[in-house]
Amino acid sequence: MSELCWSGNLQACYAHRVYIHTMAQQKIAVYLLLL
Repeated sequence: MSELCWSGNLQACYAHRVYIHTMAQQKIAVYLLLL
């Protein structure tokens, strides 16, 4: 993940962070639904 940021490819870095954040939110939502 950090390689994208260090390479100066900010768009890829930002897109990756948004993707990880979205996946985390989906996992939390599914977890809450299963409670």
